[in-house]
Amino acid sequence: MFRSLPCIPVVLACSLLASPAFAKPDGYYVAKAKQEMDACVAGYTPGGGNAAFKLTSSVEPLKACVGGGSQTRVTLWAAPNCQPNKPCLLLLPKILAQVDFDCDGEIMNAVCQALVCSDDAECTPDSWCRPTQYAHNECTPYVQEGDTCGGYTVAWLYERCDPSLTCVTDPKIPDLPGECAVCNFNGTPVPEGIFDPGDDCNTCWCSPDGFIACTDALCG
Repeated sequence: MFRSLPCIPVVLACSLLASPAFAKPDGYYVAKAKQEMDACVAGYTPGGGNAAFKLTSSVEPLKACVGGGSQTRVTLWAAPNCQPNKPCLLLLPKILAQVDFDCDGEIMNAVCQALVCSDDAECTPDSWCRPTQYAHNECTPYVQEGDTCGGYTVAWLYERCDPSLTCVTDPKIPDLPGECAVCNFNGTPVPEGIFDPGDDCNTCWCSPDGFIACTDALCG
């Protein structure tokens, strides 16, 4: 006669709790942290140009998770790149980035220490202080001529043109992204130099500082 086995689901459930699906090896967290912070640590990876330092990492648990495991923090360091039997500079390791993972192994916070800022004045002349999705600000490079800018988007994806350029948007649909250009001719991005205003009669000129001058001949 067939008999049910009510204990099997309980055993399986206990097994899942004992070995949570989100438990990951340290290598998983380190690899994902390096990928997320690739631009931040690029100068310290092989061929990155900073031979005095090498990229190292540390992994530490944070808050415990229900069912086992814990939230995890990966810290990426620039450590002295000392070679055996060779002189080595006595340089202190410095933190480059920290990446925090939640109980499911997904990134919940990522900070590039070298880029953290509170306003534009703390960034280099070729960048500005932009919010990130992780509740802090980071220095972000300006975009250049021909690149997309502005528009209605989330703060951490917003792009700002180099100060020498202007963000040209469609005046009829200002929420759409625009294009970085030297000049703005009635909503059309224009490069530096002479251009046709479209009347088959006059000629206009876009100056390097963004001003436009046109001839004013009467067109028949």
